[in-house]
Amino acid sequence: MTTELLPSNTYAVLVHRQHAVRVRDALERSLSDNHQNNWTTLIHNNQSDDGDASSTGTCSSHDHGGIGDIAHLPPTANTTCIAYASTREPGPRQARTGYNMLVIRNAGQPADLPPLARHHISWAGRLTHQTRIASDDEPKGAPHEQIVRGRCALVSKLAFCQLKTCGFVFAETANRRADELRLDVRPKSLALPLIQHLQRLAYDEEMLPPRADTDPNDPYDGPIRMTQSMAKSKFVLCAVFDDSSSSMTTTEEFLVHDAASSSAKSPPTTCYWGVSPSAEHAHILNMLNDFAKGEVRMAKPDDTTCDAATPTSRAYYKLSQIFEEHLAPSMLSAEGVDGGTIRAALDLGASPGGWTQVLWENGLRPVVSVDPGLLAPRVKILEGVHYIKGDFDGDDEIVHRIADRAPYAAIVCDANITHGIDDKIRRMVGRVAGELLGRKPDGEGGQEAAASLIALPSVFVLTLKFAYKSEQSLKRNYASATKMIPDLLRSIVDAQCRVAKCNADDITCQYTVVHLHANSDSERTVLAIFDATEDGGPKSKRKRASSKER
Repeated sequence: MTTELLPSNTYAVLVHRQHAVRVRDALERSLSDNHQNNWTTLIHNNQSDDGDASSTGTCSSHDHGGIGDIAHLPPTANTTCIAYASTREPGPRQARTGYNMLVIRNAGQPADLPPLARHHISWAGRLTHQTRIASDDEPKGAPHEQIVRGRCALVSKLAFCQLKTCGFVFAETANRRADELRLDVRPKSLALPLIQHLQRLAYDEEMLPPRADTDPNDPYDGPIRMTQSMAKSKFVLCAVFDDSSSSMTTTEEFLVHDAASSSAKSPPTTCYWGVSPSAEHAHILNMLNDFAKGEVRMAKPDDTTCDAATPTSRAYYKLSQIFEEHLAPSMLSAEGVDGGTIRAALDLGASPGGWTQVLWENGLRPVVSVDPGLLAPRVKILEGVHYIKGDFDGDDEIVHRIADRAPYAAIVCDANITHGIDDKIRRMVGRVAGELLGRKPDGEGGQEAAASLIALPSVFVLTLKFAYKSEQSLKRNYASATKMIPDLLRSIVDAQCRVAKCNADDITCQYTVVHLHANSDSERTVLAIFDATEDGGPKSKRKRASSKER
């Protein structure tokens, strides 16, 4: 048996499998504040964008958009994953059930994550030690339950010593009441043997007599005062058992099987544990799960009682995370021909208005919102929001009105379309470029020529939505989508080159695919950033009408 100290910022978090990769990545990068994914540089010819020579960033789960075997997370240097089986579900639903216990070293505090990330965490605890118990230390041929209880005894003794080191008061004195201990153990079935061994150690090593009110048949009611109340407890003992040799088949119920039925299961070989003051532990646990859900503000589009800043939908938090983690506020401020700044934005498939709200809150003006559906009244009345009712790839009048506000510093799309969204955007971009090219310079005939379709720098954000039939179908759809992304981005570059009369080499484009906290398990988000090359790419220009504000 060996025990070693873990880094001071090591935590265990219990997360549903569908969200385990996203929560893990958020915790791993929160301390370093490094939100860089695998960015791929767009190749402007028809060569494959495989990222071999043009990718930047480090390898992460985003290499595949976070899509993989949900029960087995891609390993990282800082994270150990323990899979907990759940009730058996037939067919493809089985891959979407169950939980992962993530032991993450060098992590940020779970309580500091954004609400949507904390909402997916069912439990969290701080860990300080890692104990590995060799199978050679166990008696050969011993029943499974005996081996498990023996290992619980070893961990209990280590934890008992740590409690004494931390100053835990076992016995009540005239001046001080005895401290109370809260125990958080995963799997929960190991809580009983741990408590029994702790109470026995208190009798043997501390020579504590039974309290007058002790129930001898209740292991929780021994010389050590146990409580499940965070407010009453002085210290919290967290323990997470893992059997790395069991191929992730650990279950919450493995102690209830008899020796014959459980002989194929390996007892826990590693225990991560820690003793921490309850005040510190409470901060970690605060605002997780349903508590965090209350922080996710949202109101129906037709709600007239809320303020204008209240998000109209959960989709709001997708683009909000993009801006918070990937885009600097000054990034989308291109210089106009008259010395002003260009911060126009185009929201395709805008209804009910969540993404329009994010664009507006980040200072983009005007925001052109296009959708056949209705825009929430509180969004529609925002100064600088221009709502166009209709399909963004619809009649010429809609294309004309989109062209009126070009160039755009941001083009975003969260349309509820699972097939052909790339073709619709490609057609729309080509038609807007043609409309701009057909206009005369200096506003002759009431139409003003635009020098650009997009401002440089500018951002493009698109939600990829897949029909989820099985994990395999999700992988296939994602692989197909990643092949269309470069062609879609090239069509935007080509349209810009036609309007601005420049070469594709004058424009750089880098893109990545991320799995946002507000994305469903069958969604991924494309983020692309266009900019001018350093050696003389065209500046974004826009001639403004002198007689009226555009």
